[in-house]
Amino acid sequence: MDAGLFRVDLPRVSRELASFEMHLANGGELFPLRPGDSAPEDGNSVWCRDSAGGPWRFEFLLDSGDGSEWVFRRDSSLRRPLANALRRTADGLEYLAPEIQLLYKAKGLRPKDEEDFAVVAPLLDRATSHWLRTALARTHPGHPWLASAALRPT
Repeated sequence: MDAGLFRVDLPRVSRELASFEMHLANGGELFPLRPGDSAPEDGNSVWCRDSAGGPWRFEFLLDSGDGSEWVFRRDSSLRRPLANALRRTADGLEYLAPEIQLLYKAKGLRPKDEEDFAVVAPLLDRATSHWLRTALARTHPGHPWLASAALRPT
């Protein structure tokens, strides 16, 4: 499981987690972060561990947004109100809407991403399926998922 964090919240969260060593992953390299640091726009992942040289404990995937709206970091014209971008489990844990997660996964087409698409896409309702189809057409024209019957047109 990956934990998501809005980029604007990183300075506050990194101060709260000051006991952890944090590094921004960017371009295949890791750069140390100090409590309160911001992340550059091209850094999308923060790795955290208890101490120098220790095992990595968790990772934050950074998303763009302003607190009321999610913004796709690869195409800022794709936006959704947080109420439509986040879901909540019965016990209150928030998670990124499946159709948005699939949009992120569409870039790599790794076997695990293909498996996730095969399982999740048929479960999307008409509106979320349409949103994903439209977002894929905009960001990845000709993507093989666009031909899938699982993404039913409206």
